Amino acid sequence: MRSSRTGRAKYTRTTMPMDAKHIDFADIKRRYEDDGFVVLRGYLRDPKLSSLRQRADQLATALIERRDTGGKTLPFANVLKNLNHEDAWFAQQLEAGDHLPLMQSLLGSDLTPASAAWFNRPPGVAEHIDPHIDGVGRPRLGNVGATLWIALDAADVANGCLHYARGSHKVAYPDGLPIPGFDTAAADAVAVEVAAGDAVIHSALTVHWSGSNSSESARRAVSYFYWAGSGDGRDPAMNHAR
Repeated sequence: MRSSRTGRAKYTRTTMPMDAKHIDFADIKRRYEDDGFVVLRGYLRDPKLSSLRQRADQLATALIERRDTGGKTLPFANVLKNLNHEDAWFAQQLEAGDHLPLMQSLLGSDLTPASAAWFNRPPGVAEHIDPHIDGVGRPRLGNVGATLWIALDAADVANGCLHYARGSHKVAYPDGLPIPGFDTAAADAVAVEVAAGDAVIHSALTVHWSGSNSSESARRAVSYFYWAGSGDGRDPAMNHAR
C-alpha cells in the first residue's frame, strides 16, 4: 500500500470544554471506544498550562544536560520517559492528578500508573515517527493501556502534529516500527491539530504517527500513560514515541 506522512483529513470532532460544569464522561468514552482516541479541547488552561510547561521544560533541560550519550546521536533524543522517577511533582500527577477520574472512566478504577513523559519536536527537526501501536497495548505484554497527551504548544501538520488511524484499535497489527505497508493516506487517517492546552487520549492499540517539524514553532507535550486493570507497571516499550 502507498504510504505518506500526512493524513488525508483533519480531525474535527470535539468534546465540551474541560472547564464546563459537568464533564460528559459517557460521551468521551463512547468516542474513545469508537475511534480509538478522543480529542479534549481546552483541557488545560493558564495558569495550570504555563506551570506544566515551565516544570516540564526545566526538568527536561536538566535531564538532557546530564544524559551520557557516549558521543552518539540518540534516536528520539527529544523524548524523555519516566519523569515520575525523576521528579516528585510528576509522580504525584501520574498517580493522583486531576485527570485520574477521566482515565479511570476509560480503563477502569483499578488502572495502574506507568509513566509520565516529555516530547519535543523542535523547529526544523526532520525526525518523524512512523505508524505504530504502543508496545504496551499488545495483549501478550499485559492489559491494554492508554495515554493522555497534553499539548504544551499548538500543533499542526507543519510542526509535526499527531495523526491517527480512526478505528485501528479494533484491528490486529504486526509488531514493529513502522507497521509494514501501513497506508497513512487512507480515508481513516486524520491529522489531529490542537491548540496549546488541548489534550488527546488514545488507546495503546490505536495506530498513530507524527511528522517532522518544518516550521519555526516548537511542538512540546507531556503525556501520562496507564495500564488498564492490574497491569504489571512496566515502562512503555521503546516504540512508545510521538
